[in-house]
Amino acid sequence: MVRRLLFWFHLIVGSVFGLFIAFMAGTGCILSFQRLSFDWAERGIQALPGTATHALPVEDLVRRAQMVEHTPPPSITISSEPFSPVVFHTGRFTVLYLNPYNGAVLGHGAVGVRNFFATVEGLHRWFGAYGRLRDPARSTKAAVNLGLLFLLLSGFVLWLPKKFTRKHLRPIVWPKRGPRGRAKNWNWHNSAGVWVALPLSIIVLTGAVLSYDWANNLLFRATGNIPSPPDHKFSSSGATRVLRGYTPWQPLIARVQMQVFGWRTITMDLPDDPRVAPAAAVVSFTIDRGNGGQVNKQSRLVLRQETGEVVEWIPFASENLGQRLRELARWTHTGESAGVAGQVVALLTSLGALLLVWTGLSLAMHRLFAWRARRKRAASPTKESVRASPEISAPIALRQPGGPT
Repeated sequence: MVRRLLFWFHLIVGSVFGLFIAFMAGTGCILSFQRLSFDWAERGIQALPGTATHALPVEDLVRRAQMVEHTPPPSITISSEPFSPVVFHTGRFTVLYLNPYNGAVLGHGAVGVRNFFATVEGLHRWFGAYGRLRDPARSTKAAVNLGLLFLLLSGFVLWLPKKFTRKHLRPIVWPKRGPRGRAKNWNWHNSAGVWVALPLSIIVLTGAVLSYDWANNLLFRATGNIPSPPDHKFSSSGATRVLRGYTPWQPLIARVQMQVFGWRTITMDLPDDPRVAPAAAVVSFTIDRGNGGQVNKQSRLVLRQETGEVVEWIPFASENLGQRLRELARWTHTGESAGVAGQVVALLTSLGALLLVWTGLSLAMHRLFAWRARRKRAASPTKESVRASPEISAPIALRQPGGPT
């Protein structure tokens, strides 16, 4: 009885959220290779030194970027590669490339590719909603995420065979080519669910942490730490940034470069808070030894702007467990924390989720059509039943009073 009740809940939730899950899985397939797509599309952007022997000071590059963008960029990234340009992050998906040797503008990168992924991410996070509609869209997505988690848990219970033997496991683990129709959908639904259950559960759980404040707080409390709100680097409020002068940041950059051996990129957040006194102003740096999505290879260094004094040094390993898991959740959700291999797994998992939705909805429609056919047969008697019924098949004789019987 419990198993049957669980099956019907599984069927109902899957039918209600199926198309939403397919939409999120489809957009997730595209987003899993966002970073690699940027690298490939902008692979031709190089900074040739020409006759220069040294790169320009950072403050000169910032001044040049502000002239181009008419506003100070929030952050700047320099690379250890000799021919890599300096990257100014002007928005979540917008950048400005400069040649560090002469300050020449190298463009805004692959604008079309970046706009495409910005649109896809908007569809994935808010179903393409804008303004006030984003909050209900975000709530809907979060509900779908929890619905998918229920489908995974209930599906695992329904999948459990009576005996864990080769004979009982083979039909529900390996896809078959022979069956067709309902049998094929059943086999593929079960086998796909087995193979994507673990990575899809990870994607769903990390998505819940990113979507729900209570899930984020639960993660911290479960690890014995005080909840920390996520840090939104680029705000959508549209506030004007104010950059107080062009402090000589180059000595700070040189100090940061000596902090970590084997660094690949250094990102500096430009200070722009006019309320902070110059003597108290600090500059935050993120030092990355990985590919940009491996937070376990990132460290944060905060220096006093005027003196270069170390205010805070936070390697990833020194953060509390809750903060580490929260940072890993963002990049594990897309598989980027494990590099290209993780992105491939995320892509295959998203494709598997699409297959689960297709086969699950097909099985639900087959059950619906079968139920309607049974009701139709019950409502209209067949010819055989009509012939077998004496009340209907026998002719009605109109008897006259006193007539022959």
